[in-house]
Amino acid sequence: MPEYTPPGGGGVNRWTGMGAGGAPRRAHGVDAGGYLPSMRLLPRTRLSTAAGAAGLLLLSAAASRASAQTTASPPPPDTVAAEFNRGFQSMAWAGLVQRIHPDGLADLRLAADILVRADTTGYVRTALLGGVTSEAYAGLPDDEVVRRLLAGIQEEVPGLLSSLVSRRTWILGTVAEGDDRHVVYRIQAQVMGSEPEIRVMTLRRHEGRWRVVEAEDLRVLHTAIRGIPLPR
Repeated sequence: MPEYTPPGGGGVNRWTGMGAGGAPRRAHGVDAGGYLPSMRLLPRTRLSTAAGAAGLLLLSAAASRASAQTTASPPPPDTVAAEFNRGFQSMAWAGLVQRIHPDGLADLRLAADILVRADTTGYVRTALLGGVTSEAYAGLPDDEVVRRLLAGIQEEVPGLLSSLVSRRTWILGTVAEGDDRHVVYRIQAQVMGSEPEIRVMTLRRHEGRWRVVEAEDLRVLHTAIRGIPLPR
């Protein structure tokens, strides 16, 4: 194998790394253990400490991001109103009931209670409320009753929800009145010849978050629940 010898002799075989006479040749500044002098001066404990500090910095940054997310301001009234409207349009009942104020849920629960008491066949509890017993129904919270009832109406009598589902909405603005916020929006049914309407819904804080306490949609839903036909 050819070897290259630099001018002046004492060269290094570029393929074997061997010096003259077959002795290994080290790079300039490297000792017998293969360390640079600067590496000799940095013990492993210092390397471990540096790595640990870097890990702590990463954990601290992650904790700061999580804290910022948990302390973020809740959605404003117009955002909640838009989500409330989309809940009907997409029939996302679990998300919808989360945006209704407890006072609004209690009003819908009252309509459901009247319906259950008027039903002598058990149809409402069986077909519309997920097959619950009378005792289990009495123990359900208002939001769960409304969620189950909306899902049951969707399956059994979907026509009752058509005016709440088949439509488009646009948020126009918000008006403050004391502790309440009134969100003005435009609504148009998705049927031929329909004209847009201007409506207002009222939101009130509950546990630090805005919730819909009064709206035309809640009144329509209350009437629809009361009007569910019962078997004889």
